[in-house]
Amino acid sequence: MAPTTAAVTKPNAEEQAANLTKAVTAASSGEVQTRPPESTFGQWLEVNKAEFAKVIPAQMKASGALDRLMRLALSAVNRNPDLLKCTVNSLAVATMDCLALGLEPNTAMKQAYLIPFKNNKTMSTEAQLIIGYQGLIDLHYRSERVVTMYARVFFEKDTFVYKYGTSEFLDHTESRERDRGAALGAYAYAKMQNGAYRFLVMYVDEINCNHRNRSAGFIADQKSGPWITDTAAMWQKTVIRELSKWIPKSPDIQKAFEAEDASFEVVG
Repeated sequence: MAPTTAAVTKPNAEEQAANLTKAVTAASSGEVQTRPPESTFGQWLEVNKAEFAKVIPAQMKASGALDRLMRLALSAVNRNPDLLKCTVNSLAVATMDCLALGLEPNTAMKQAYLIPFKNNKTMSTEAQLIIGYQGLIDLHYRSERVVTMYARVFFEKDTFVYKYGTSEFLDHTESRERDRGAALGAYAYAKMQNGAYRFLVMYVDEINCNHRNRSAGFIADQKSGPWITDTAAMWQKTVIRELSKWIPKSPDIQKAFEAEDASFEVVG
């Protein structure tokens, strides 16, 4: 008779958050904390290193990537002390989700961001994970189902022509002028392993009306959020995410969408 193997159930996000909450509480004064003290945030990460190791992508476990991701998470908090004003559970979930996806938070790579937002329902500050457009591209490449993927912003002085349908095509030549005029929109392109390709074009009105203005992040912070400070990147992310609906999705891509969508449900 073949040997049987007991099923192993991974802790869900709430259980992971609870474990991290206990760690933060133990590392502080012993009283229940609604915010992680700055002096214990590094301890928090170290105490839960084994938990993080269970959820990071398999291809990263032998590369020393976990230590780097933990350093980057600590650096994100050091550069943005407002994250320390966030509730423990929200910071725990956002950090765990970011590490589970193997994305670098708050770096020039623009893979992911840990950002504090005001929850108007509970009147508390909560950490939320925002996936950057480079993070989405990286996740698609890891699946090996997509061999080429990129997003571009096009401007009024560019030569930009496209057509959908049975003879669809996309052609974009950037203007050589220093001032390329107003930004008109963005597009994303993906070529699959089997040679098929898809692209999607979105103009600024569609991006703003159907995505930016309905984004909890934009609603919560219309002065300094990523839609204001990094507009082009958010446009690129929007078209990549929309294009992702029409191409094969890996479990990591689906996980990224679910993690981001879940985090924004709490902002009113």
